[in-house]
Amino acid sequence: LKPGIFQVLAFTGERAMSAGTERITLAHATRICDGAVAACLSHGFAPVTVHVCNEHGEPIAFQRMDGCSGLLTPDVARCKAYTAVSLRMSSRAFREKYTTGNESAKYGQMLSMVSISGGNLAPFPGGIVVKSNSGVVIGGVGVSGAAGDEDEFCALQAVKEAGFDFFTEPAEHSLKLGQKRSREEQDAK
Repeated sequence: LKPGIFQVLAFTGERAMSAGTERITLAHATRICDGAVAACLSHGFAPVTVHVCNEHGEPIAFQRMDGCSGLLTPDVARCKAYTAVSLRMSSRAFREKYTTGNESAKYGQMLSMVSISGGNLAPFPGGIVVKSNSGVVIGGVGVSGAAGDEDEFCALQAVKEAGFDFFTEPAEHSLKLGQKRSREEQDAK
């Protein structure tokens, strides 16, 4: 073994050990799911499904509200969370990165990424990145069932209200509270 290679392996091992202590536990994920449901109920949004995953996109917790469609909505919530952790950006940011400016090549790239991922990437609002207080990505939250802005609001509110020392990407929601827009108008944002 060459000295340079050993040093790289040793550094990688140290990084992995320190990052391993910063994670979303089942207790964290359950509280985040509860918070997203509470945010949905308190604002009168349509019923949602919440999915919390770890930094590898593996599920930790999942909740589906009574009355929420059980056919597609749970998969969409999972894909929103997966998008956030795998791309290290919110699902809204993923869409905006590839649809701004009417560049067909960028749009085609986004569609190809969705296809290559086996349909696991979701280019619409509702998936957020969760980071530890040291900035390490530790998981993602995906919410689906209400309008896109409302889904994202519930995810962000849940992490904020959970009281953990976590940060989110994005840091703030874009929902204009008090202004009811149609689902189509919000999903287009």
